[in-house]
Amino acid sequence: TVAALASTITVNPLVTGIGDLTDSESATLIRDVMSTDGGRVASDDYTVDTLLTVNGAWMASGQQYWGPNKSIWTVLDPSSPEPTPWNRGTSYVSFSWDTGVDTPIVTTPQDDLIRIRISPCDSRLTILDVRWIVSSQPIDTGCEAEVARFLWRGMPRWVFERLPT
Repeated sequence: TVAALASTITVNPLVTGIGDLTDSESATLIRDVMSTDGGRVASDDYTVDTLLTVNGAWMASGQQYWGPNKSIWTVLDPSSPEPTPWNRGTSYVSFSWDTGVDTPIVTTPQDDLIRIRISPCDSRLTILDVRWIVSSQPIDTGCEAEVARFLWRGMPRWVFERLPT
């Protein structure tokens, strides 16, 4: 037992607590910027969604636990003949910011992931009360304002507030 423990302790370190999720500059920024002013947050990376959720952000992206809310999904995907891409019991919902699309494109790149390719300026985001966008790339469309940047998992993230239309 001692030999097995000694050989695995350096390969699989024990982790206690939630560390960077609550005690980091990124976590503090999320709490300061997004958790007090209302509105939902949508991001393009499910690993960031965990940070956002733990720090009080009201999410449009992230884990969908109880199956789809049809009225919300029909806002994003009104012309879909079949609800197959989003009709899942438990899944991750992630956005992909694309200024070149006029209507959202909902896909399932894998069974438990729903991806919504949408323009950050799309009025459907307003209907869904999305006030904040967190992106792994800079966005400059004129319908959002950069309010912060942070590092998550060693990569830069941009926080934008959607401007009223």
